[in-house]
Amino acid sequence: MLGVGCWHGGSIILNSSNTDAKGNDGIGVYAAIMAALRSLAPTWASELRDREIRVNVISPDAIETPGINTLAGMLNPGPNAAEEFENYQRSIVPLARYATAEEVANAALFLASDLSSFTTGADIPVDGGINQIARRVEDLSANDPVRRSQAEPGDRRP
Repeated sequence: MLGVGCWHGGSIILNSSNTDAKGNDGIGVYAAIMAALRSLAPTWASELRDREIRVNVISPDAIETPGINTLAGMLNPGPNAAEEFENYQRSIVPLARYATAEEVANAALFLASDLSSFTTGADIPVDGGINQIARRVEDLSANDPVRRSQAEPGDRRP
């Protein structure tokens, strides 16, 4: 059981990430920690339900913050790491952009408010649809340098 005390009612919001949804080089420990957080939410939600404490998770993808450039450098070292990472994110995220910190905060405000009074044990993705919606093949092909280099001039194949 989580903690001993007399709290009754409320909302616990765990901040995770969607990095464990797909394998990526170099971030295995981070992805495992994020997966662990996401696993705790339903367990804690069950353990705390009698005290009417809701437990949910926010799992964003890449967020437009100063830290994104550090992440870009870790995943793709080089002088153009930030630009290349942003272009890559735009090519794989269905909404074709980074999330803003405000958008993630809005998800937290929702979970902290009575608007989510019947939501517990949930993982709220703030990820532009990257883990819920497949990109169109033509969108991916246009941003894939291998496919682009193999295509004949005028060829519209993916």
